[in-house]
Amino acid sequence: MNAVTQFLRGTCFLFLTVFFGALTSFGVSALVGPWVLDVYESLRGPIQYENAVSMYFFGAIILFMLGWGILILQRWTRERGVLWVFMVFAFVGIASIFIFDTAHRLQAEFSWIRYTTAGALLLTAVASLSIGWWYHRHGTIRFLRWLWWWLAAVFLYAAADEVFQLHEAMGMWLERVFRVDHAVGDYITMGYAVIGLVFLLVFVRTLFREYVPAHRLPIQLLLLGGVFYFLSTLFDTLDGWAHTWLTALGVRLTSGGTFVFSDLWYPLFAPRRFLNSLEEVFENIAAYLFALALVILVLQKYRPRFFDARARIFPRISRACAVVFGGGIILIIFWARPTLTAQSPIIGMDARAVAAPLSHGLSHTDALVYQEPWGVLIGNEGGGNVVSLFNRELQPSLDRDSGMVNVDGLAATPEAIFASDPVRHSVSRYTKQNGWEEFLTRKQGIRDPEGLAVVGDTLYILDETERKIFSVNTKTRVVESVKPKHRKFRAPEGIVYQPARDRFLVTDDVTGYIFSIRWGEEPKIFAGPDAKLRFPEEITVAENGNVFVTDNGTREIIEFTVDGTIVRRIRFRRMYGDLHGIAVVGSEGEQKIYVVTSDGYGSESFMPSMVWEF
Repeated sequence: MNAVTQFLRGTCFLFLTVFFGALTSFGVSALVGPWVLDVYESLRGPIQYENAVSMYFFGAIILFMLGWGILILQRWTRERGVLWVFMVFAFVGIASIFIFDTAHRLQAEFSWIRYTTAGALLLTAVASLSIGWWYHRHGTIRFLRWLWWWLAAVFLYAAADEVFQLHEAMGMWLERVFRVDHAVGDYITMGYAVIGLVFLLVFVRTLFREYVPAHRLPIQLLLLGGVFYFLSTLFDTLDGWAHTWLTALGVRLTSGGTFVFSDLWYPLFAPRRFLNSLEEVFENIAAYLFALALVILVLQKYRPRFFDARARIFPRISRACAVVFGGGIILIIFWARPTLTAQSPIIGMDARAVAAPLSHGLSHTDALVYQEPWGVLIGNEGGGNVVSLFNRELQPSLDRDSGMVNVDGLAATPEAIFASDPVRHSVSRYTKQNGWEEFLTRKQGIRDPEGLAVVGDTLYILDETERKIFSVNTKTRVVESVKPKHRKFRAPEGIVYQPARDRFLVTDDVTGYIFSIRWGEEPKIFAGPDAKLRFPEEITVAENGNVFVTDNGTREIIEFTVDGTIVRRIRFRRMYGDLHGIAVVGSEGEQKIYVVTSDGYGSESFMPSMVWEF
């Protein structure tokens, strides 16, 4: 068997081992992840999506490191020892990001992962310079020194690109000047990979003669790093396709209203964010592989006898570790018992879908109110319309000629329905006699109307941008406004009238407070951090006076008494955590709760909007 054949066989074995190990590690992490997140949330409270994804990656890397360590232990050499030490160093670097950098997404501009990737690329550039210098002094193939110095410049540019986002800036410039597609930045990174492939094809014969078989491992690691980098560019380019495909799948699965996603799907909840995060992780791994390959090559060039030590074999220890490792994974998976479907979107409580995306045309649904004789009214934000469900039957008359673009808030009386549209800076009114008509516009002073509440002949409107509450007489259309003065009153979202105290309750989904406001008086705090609120959205009052609030930061519906004492917390599964509109119908004995689970993060999640009854 010649050297080339041995090299190709060894390279294929390495690639298959690494990618099988990576897929297996992440698969196990995904299977066990829901159980681990449950334990974490029982101790620390609800975890945000980006932090959960980091935990999945972190678990996968731990499993891969343990498995690779057992494999190396079977036949320990200094070459493998350097490989293992470098892997531990890389693991510590990426683990520090997952654990301590909780303020940034992995793909965000200031994520720490960019700096560790840039550091590895900078080390690669220094090693390239060292190899070029060796060829300058000792090499018989003189042009290799220039080749390695050129590669040093390439890796130095790649490090700068990571820190200063050069290709993103170049893409934005091309988009602005030549009006090209906004994805041109992704094509630039794909171009980098193509250039690298062309380079490899041009110099493959020379590189084989020089480095095979004497320096087989560094070349294999370089090729492996190239594959990881190429895959990272694919993730960056195909994230839109993945989102479209998963969105269509989610709509098909939930069209009948019986399929409920389990938490096993959670890593894919926001496909673009997941793939962009995976892109950053793969870029980081590629950078470490490039650095490792060239560090080993530098040692082989400058200290050729360093790797000549005899291999040490630990068959019993490695076998025992493999049995414990594999058996532990099987036991954990058996304990977690992962499933693709769940019984209900609510933890510990049954619920049924009364509106689904295909049958009712829901798209990024937001507001929800109940009012006789209209039934359940759904503000279909993405569809720019209002859907009425009466006895679970769609009432199509409300969809005709509404003229709205973005329905954000709803209120209703037995005679009329009111809907806010912050895109058109207006509030519309629907009556059976006149259909939809523009009721209030920017001319009356409103800018971005959000939540609505109607009391008698007066409609109350929250304006998120102006931080005001408008009151409008529905007969005379006389407009008044107040601007509550409180440092935590920043982004009013939902409003409801509380008859028992003759006050309004207003949620703020930025500061996490609920305010109790009487017209013309200073606001008081109804609930805040002490109630463990994060992003309170919509709010309603039941017949018995109790207050119900949806919080998509904690994935909970929180029920309060009239004075703000917590009665209970109803937590939803992670896939249904983007809670919005809520309506409570009936008295305590026959009480029904309707709630909207929207397509969280807007267009970034593949989850369809649905309305649930429990």
